[in-house]
Amino acid sequence: MPSEDLNSYMEQMYLCNPLVQPLLQRVVGAASFPGASRGLDAGCGVGLQIPLLAAAVGPQGRITGLDIAPEFLAEAKDNVKYKGLTDRVTFCQSDIYDPPFENEEFDWIWSANCACYAVRQPLQLLQGFRRTLKPGGLLLLLIR
Repeated sequence: MPSEDLNSYMEQMYLCNPLVQPLLQRVVGAASFPGASRGLDAGCGVGLQIPLLAAAVGPQGRITGLDIAPEFLAEAKDNVKYKGLTDRVTFCQSDIYDPPFENEEFDWIWSANCACYAVRQPLQLLQGFRRTLKPGGLLLLLIR
């Protein structure tokens, strides 16, 4: 994607965030993430939902942000640093279709407004999530 398109999309993320934040807060609250759990934000974009997820899992929880766009990850790292969460959050650049993680690595997986871009191969997407999710783990896919 050309850089002007990426910048435009990034700007849209920031502009839309205040509108979707109340809904996302309710979803995160209803999800009852286990405290001190390890989770994946698949398609984390610029990291706007990571503070919500971090609050939900508490100070012992850990989050990995995954995105394919290095520009988004750079912005996400800045946002996480600004929020003081760098010791609890790591990032990985990769496609959500082939997550480069160990089997059963995560207690939960969150993907908001990203999985809808992956409908071209939904079974492959879900297989990758299933492989990296612990048995009994929580998978939340939010598509708008």
